[in-house]
Amino acid sequence: MNAKIKSISSNFDIWGDFLWCERYGSGHINDTYLTVFNQAGFQIKYIIQKINTNIFKDPLALMENISRVLEHSKNKLKGCKDATRRALTLVNTH
Repeated sequence: MNAKIKSISSNFDIWGDFLWCERYGSGHINDTYLTVFNQAGFQIKYIIQKINTNIFKDPLALMENISRVLEHSKNKLKGCKDATRRALTLVNTH
């Protein structure tokens, strides 16, 4: 599993060295993984999720909607202490 998730994560704009991953949560629709990267000596965590296309027939539209919701959340948090830590951030692919 580590090799497959490492390979998949290389498609995203994540810098640093892949350290490890593990299944995350107990969802029954999508497959979710916690990944950890070494970035300048710090272990930085990312969530990678495989969208179940049997349920979500249009993944592009789904991601566009998620992006809009996250942008709205960030705008609501502007000026708050630790605003960047309070809202999820999507990581783009290359």
